[in-house]
Amino acid sequence: VKVMNWVDGVESATIVGLSARFGAVLPSHAAEAPKLSAVLTNPVNCCTSSSSQLSNAIALAKRGDCTFTEKAQIAQSGGAAGLLVVNDNEDLYKMVCSDNDTSLNVTIPSVMIPNSAGKNFQDLLLSGKHVKLQLYAPKRPVVDFSACFLWLMAVSTIICASVWGEFIACEQVDERYNHLTRKEPSDAATINRDEPEKEILEINTKGAIVFIIMASAFLMLLYFFMSAWFIWVLVVLFCIGGTEGMHACIVTLILRVFKNCGQKTVHLPVLGEVLVLSVVILPLCAAFAIFWAANQHASFAWIGQDVLVHIDNSLRNIDNCIYSQVSTMDDIGSHHGLLEQRFGPNRVRPDSHRIIIYIFNMTRGICLMITVLQMARLPNIKVASALLCCAFAYDIFWVFLSPLFFKESVMIAVCSLLLHGHYSYPNCAPLLMEVARGDNNGGESIPMLLKIPRFFDPWGGYDMIGFGDILFPGLLVAFSFRCRYSVLKIFSYEILINSAAAYLLL
Repeated sequence: VKVMNWVDGVESATIVGLSARFGAVLPSHAAEAPKLSAVLTNPVNCCTSSSSQLSNAIALAKRGDCTFTEKAQIAQSGGAAGLLVVNDNEDLYKMVCSDNDTSLNVTIPSVMIPNSAGKNFQDLLLSGKHVKLQLYAPKRPVVDFSACFLWLMAVSTIICASVWGEFIACEQVDERYNHLTRKEPSDAATINRDEPEKEILEINTKGAIVFIIMASAFLMLLYFFMSAWFIWVLVVLFCIGGTEGMHACIVTLILRVFKNCGQKTVHLPVLGEVLVLSVVILPLCAAFAIFWAANQHASFAWIGQDVLVHIDNSLRNIDNCIYSQVSTMDDIGSHHGLLEQRFGPNRVRPDSHRIIIYIFNMTRGICLMITVLQMARLPNIKVASALLCCAFAYDIFWVFLSPLFFKESVMIAVCSLLLHGHYSYPNCAPLLMEVARGDNNGGESIPMLLKIPRFFDPWGGYDMIGFGDILFPGLLVAFSFRCRYSVLKIFSYEILINSAAAYLLL
């Protein structure tokens, strides 16, 4: 329930409450809801008839001393048009009927609000301010278009990465197309000029197991040693990796279209002979990463986060653990009103003119993910099975079995610490919507997942997916296509579509 409020005619931040399971149903649009004055009950618990004039007003009462239904009946008998119950803390609980309320006749709406919001209302009313309230419960759309876009983007990225190496990068005419590295002249390099040299990391079975062990170690590091300097180390590594990945993809695409650009080189100290195109593109990629790092607390920071989020971990092996921390948080944007209440509507829903910027920058994220799936490859189905099974066991252990050893779920604890600044298990899920934040991180943040604002949801918030949930299945889809293509030497839509469809269903 949204509780809009005005103090002496000036609109204040909207409060989010929870409606009772009894009483009238609130309207779904603000235009249909009446704007009524708020009145403190006397006594404040509203357990006996109030001496305050409640006629055609919304009664404000504290929780306790009697049942919710008794409060509602007393407020209704006093002529109140609604009831706001102030909870003892910031959590919200369902207000239900007791077992003895068999003949309940409550016709007014009842809403519970957090303690801080209720105390603020009480202070305003006691100081003589005139407070007006408007209660309504907007409905979420049947189809979440932001989730559909997130889903489509993940699948498209995997499909594009699968065919990238065979139909885009394979036609480069110069093996130096995407590297700012030293080039040693040799006859062999001249002879093999038409065969690009690729940087490929093949994952073996032992590597898959070590990968999960490193992920566990990093998770424990976050669990015990979260701090501001640690966050900034990750941010710096993230920006370096993201810059390198974006540089590789952009240069590859330009050389695919304008092959003559690969013929112009320049000699640089230490680096040797490099492409002029690489020298031009690299500062632009670095500038974007630096801009995001410097403005990561701004309301539009989610744009840069999604842009950079895919590449950093794979290029610098940071994804060894971050995958696990976000894989259990896919599409967890429920209770969005809590986020709007804490950070304001501008932090939840970006302005419409930023959508164009978002789409442009999201293109970079897709390019970075393609680079990841080009660098890391599965050699056979045995390694794929080992990697995915270990990742599955990893999630099961750290989410469900870790409480047996640590008295709490390490995965959920880390997620809670990273995402909203304090530990609130088991009620952390509704709050896992903001950029990663820790208790001792000094307010700094690190990119942890891919998120898209719910543009058409009146409650705002974000749809989210762990980027590990794109990379890990993507490795298998890319392997399936590459295996079929290497045997038949023809493009097979069948294997690619089947693999992508399996990813969609999962």
